[in-house]
Amino acid sequence: MREKGFEYCSPAGHGVGVRQGVAILPFQWGLLDACHYLPRFGPLRARDHGSANALPPSRFGKTLDAALRAAIEDGRHLSLVFHP
Repeated sequence: MREKGFEYCSPAGHGVGVRQGVAILPFQWGLLDACHYLPRFGPLRARDHGSANALPPSRFGKTLDAALRAAIEDGRHLSLVFHP
């Protein structure tokens, strides 16, 4: 990837680091806006929340707030993705 000009990538998962000159900055599915709302992510919601139904915006806000607070407290990386 570095030879193609990439400086970073954000795959799903854990493990921040550098591989072959490319920074790896992973994201977590549960912190994606789309995962909370879009029908295609119903199976993930069912797995993580017990229901495939879309979650209310207030739930997404609480999830983000908790994740941000934990990342700040632990001094760790956190990738957030917001779709238009």
